[in-house]
Amino acid sequence: MTLFSSLFKRRPDLKPEGPDGEGDKAKDNVSGVAYFSYSYRGSIGGNSYTRTAAVEDGKVVLTLDKMEKRDYGKMEGEASPGFAAALDELCKKHRLVRWNGFDKFNRHVLDGSGFGLHIKFNDGKEVEADGSNAFPNGYRDFAEDMHALFKPEEDKLLEKKRLELAAEGVSGKLNFVMINIAGNHGYGDDRYFALLSVGGVRSTNCELRIKSYSGKYLPEGEYNVYKNVPDEMIGMEELAAIAEKYKIIDWYDYYAHEDGGEYFQISFSYEKGHINASGTKHPENYDGFRHDVLTVIADITKRVNDFPD
Repeated sequence: MTLFSSLFKRRPDLKPEGPDGEGDKAKDNVSGVAYFSYSYRGSIGGNSYTRTAAVEDGKVVLTLDKMEKRDYGKMEGEASPGFAAALDELCKKHRLVRWNGFDKFNRHVLDGSGFGLHIKFNDGKEVEADGSNAFPNGYRDFAEDMHALFKPEEDKLLEKKRLELAAEGVSGKLNFVMINIAGNHGYGDDRYFALLSVGGVRSTNCELRIKSYSGKYLPEGEYNVYKNVPDEMIGMEELAAIAEKYKIIDWYDYYAHEDGGEYFQISFSYEKGHINASGTKHPENYDGFRHDVLTVIADITKRVNDFPD
């Protein structure tokens, strides 16, 4: 026996520990779902979320809480007609009653994910299941069907909240800007990346990485700047005026993709509020915004390029 084989055979049992739950012997519940809650726990928490559905008189109130959307808070809204029946079918199709009492974990996995499931039926009976790097039989198929059911409704909640936050707007002075424009598809092969800040937001307040092939905004060449310069050289007031001119507050949390589009990513942070947007499908007013903002970035580059480190 080789050393490798010997070491492999001496490894501890890596299987998850804990009870499997009721399993196939569980009796189906046909009384209908009164409450459904599912939580996904990501390995580092950033993509964790909880979705719930409360059913009353055939109507369903959905809630969604996403760690990736902390500033959105808990979102709530009524689901489309027929959702209650579809939720019942989801639970019956995957016989989720089998998972009642499932509570397993894998102590040998240091990274990974977990879930929590809680269902209340109209007859008062419940299903509770929990796993940490351990999942019951049929979990993947269930998760796919569950996401297909919930996602269209949750997209509506997200968009509603996005519009509400955009309507609230931003206030105070602009103190941080990140701009990343990278692509060709009608704009040449130029690349523009800028991290700009004022008021001590970052210890180094001017970072620029630019490749100009077209020579449109800057002479052809490569520009790399990483230094601390006086705030007045950053052009924050000019950038704030451009943001207002093109109403980029309407781009709040914008993301859209289409094949062949130039990739862009922006982040404008104010004393109160921020605007983030990205994608290859461009929002309204993008072309004008792009031209004006790259003109300013080019001017900033010229101003700071010769400033002593």
